[in-house]
Amino acid sequence: MPSKFTQTQLSDAHNALQSTLHKCQKIDLTKQAPAQRTLLERRIAALKIALALTEKEQHTMAERSSTAYEICSIDAALREKIQPILDATWGAPYIAVNNKLWDSRIMPGFAAVQGDEVLGYLLYELHSGLCEIMVLESVVQNIGIATALIEQVKQAAKEHDVCKLIVQTSNDNTHAFRFYQRRGFVLREIRLRAMDTARQLKPSIPLAGEDGIALRDEIEFELEL
Repeated sequence: MPSKFTQTQLSDAHNALQSTLHKCQKIDLTKQAPAQRTLLERRIAALKIALALTEKEQHTMAERSSTAYEICSIDAALREKIQPILDATWGAPYIAVNNKLWDSRIMPGFAAVQGDEVLGYLLYELHSGLCEIMVLESVVQNIGIATALIEQVKQAAKEHDVCKLIVQTSNDNTHAFRFYQRRGFVLREIRLRAMDTARQLKPSIPLAGEDGIALRDEIEFELEL
């Protein structure tokens, strides 16, 4: 099962657990009341277990990042693996973008695969002379999957004689703002209150997004190919 945490988060957790464990181990158990001694012993045991689990996850992530993955076109077998991941992230197979409801189950795309495991995926649509990234999700973070998927869809767009790649995100997703601009995308359009319209198409869209920021606007980025 892919980790829900980044390498940085695991490292921070490991350091915090180790520091707390050292502090607990410095306490003289012989000077504690029986109840406090029992509580401290249980705390130390729990910290050791948490440390061991964190170290195991770090090792798993290190092995995964050092092992090559491949980018594949999404076929029926891959779609069966991807769809539950997408549905869990988006709440449904439908994506509300640009005043339209799109069905992710029929979109072309690519997936980053390592053995039988899907590490990330990208779905796109060709329309209006553009190639639009509809969904981009890295199940495993910080090993270059999203960048590799973008490179693949750029190639697909060029093969269809499309010279512009676009992508939409919401006003709360500041990580996406940085990610796309670092890869050459530029701001194309801001659609104020667009999420109100999107909710009419897909009522399950929440009122607040990342960091509790109100979901209001759609921001579109473009990349000339």
